[in-house]
Amino acid sequence: RGTPPVLVAMRAMEGGDTLGTGCEVPTPAHSVRLRRPVTWTVTYVVLCTAALMFVALMPFGRSEANGNGTGVVQAQVLTSNHRTPRGSSGYDAEVKDTESFAFIDGGDDDTLGTKDEEEEAPTMREKTKDALDEDALDASNEATSASKPKCVFHLYRHVSKTGGTTMRFVFDRQTVFGDFEFPLPYGFDEKRWNGLLARWREAAKQWRSGNRKAPPKTLVELRGNWPSNWGAENFEKVLGDLDELRQEFGGGEGDDDDVGANSQNGGDTIESKTCSVSTSLLFREPKKQYQSFWRYYIEKKQADDLKTQEVNKKWPDIDGTAFWGKGFKEWAKNMPSMQIRELLGNKCTSQMRQPGYDAAWNSDLQQYIQTGLHTFDTKNCPYTIDETDYSRFLALLKRISVVGVTEKFDAFLLAVAEKVGLARLEYVKSNVRSVSETAKETATGGATSSETSEEEGVLEQVASFDIKAHGVVSQMQDDNEANAEGGRTEFQKRVKEYTDKTSVSKAGVTFVGGFPAPSPFVWVKSSDLKGSSDDLITPQSWTDTSGGGQAIAYIVMDEVSLVSRAKASAKGVGCVKGCTFDYKE
Repeated sequence: RGTPPVLVAMRAMEGGDTLGTGCEVPTPAHSVRLRRPVTWTVTYVVLCTAALMFVALMPFGRSEANGNGTGVVQAQVLTSNHRTPRGSSGYDAEVKDTESFAFIDGGDDDTLGTKDEEEEAPTMREKTKDALDEDALDASNEATSASKPKCVFHLYRHVSKTGGTTMRFVFDRQTVFGDFEFPLPYGFDEKRWNGLLARWREAAKQWRSGNRKAPPKTLVELRGNWPSNWGAENFEKVLGDLDELRQEFGGGEGDDDDVGANSQNGGDTIESKTCSVSTSLLFREPKKQYQSFWRYYIEKKQADDLKTQEVNKKWPDIDGTAFWGKGFKEWAKNMPSMQIRELLGNKCTSQMRQPGYDAAWNSDLQQYIQTGLHTFDTKNCPYTIDETDYSRFLALLKRISVVGVTEKFDAFLLAVAEKVGLARLEYVKSNVRSVSETAKETATGGATSSETSEEEGVLEQVASFDIKAHGVVSQMQDDNEANAEGGRTEFQKRVKEYTDKTSVSKAGVTFVGGFPAPSPFVWVKSSDLKGSSDDLITPQSWTDTSGGGQAIAYIVMDEVSLVSRAKASAKGVGCVKGCTFDYKE
């Protein structure tokens, strides 16, 4: 950058050849020779001026001049490496961390403002506190902008009791960093689905044409059942819609994750702005899936044995062993291959939560007595499975981008993350039975070895297609890992690196993948904001201003909104979703 002006001036004084006794100053009359004292005074004035100019122009840190000719520092608020300090938790930790920085707008650099800058410029600090939400969004966008893929539409097909709740929590976690939108309830209807497709398609077009700053990044969970079963019953149509979307915006059939596949030199041309349109599915070892379903939905209905006639209740809205059978085996024998049925969607999945037996009231005994198996109308409720249905299942399976089994959940999650670009993978296992619960069940008369053998015999008959399907899915997962970047060996190394980060908090909570970073945003009930629209956050990855604004899966019927975690804490507003995996020591 050359010799500083201060040193040039000092060397000139030492040499006496430019500044000194020979310096002349023109006057209106004529030039006169100055006396030495005056000469030295002028010299020092020039030196001081030069020094001040040099200091003012000197670049500090790593910031460079921006487009306006100013060299300012831009703060990155929260990155994926940020961690809550041990001993702190929740909102308080977040507020403490974020307020320790000075957030300064305008530059292209990532350097954080220092504590000294914060204290010397209180007016700037006030300004930047108001801009906290926008900075956090920018930081989140910049942190993921270099990852692939950029433009995303991913649908996860949730089959009951296979790990879908954990996947939902992981998806919700992406939204509270502003990385993705997750807009639909898992039981969406046709109107909601078509509305999302139209919004996403328009957003992708705008991004490809350069009229949208950030690409749309959308996650969808399809389970069905409630509030609508349309998506589940029409899963093949949903897949067809995604095939069309992939053909229009992706790299082509079989190339759904190669962003920039059409670019010859890596440039950001319209042709290179292709999108990842993908799907995923989990299956589970059938006995474990059946037992989990039974414990979660059925066991309590069997336990509530009716002793007096309830004339207002009729099949199927009635509890007791007379209608639901005794124990796991009697219930399971009437439930053919539940996972395939749920995936196909049109195999009367409502039957899975209905009593399998008929019963009549015995006035002498003052209780219901079982009269036999309930006869389902197979024309209106085609709940059985045959080879034709299994062939349909295999055909559907080939159309799913990422498949896996619950027993290899971490590998499945990482495969989805690499396909879609998910960055927040830390999680706590959901609906897991503790060792103490299992031990208690065994000590109080749990299933004996002979009963277990009988149960397995029942399942081998009733769930035979699920058993075959589980083996096929597991093998497909292994085959897909062989096609992952670096091959299966390198992929398994990445899985191990991920699981090796697993940590246990002082409270005994196991976080797979390590302790999660606190998110800059949280979802809260919109009504709790008391109509203050200024607090709402709209990440650039969203296709609408609300990001869906629903938490139906959490039994919250009110609209929800994304807001700054710090502001939610200040207002005493509770988190509704996206905070399930918050790290609390």
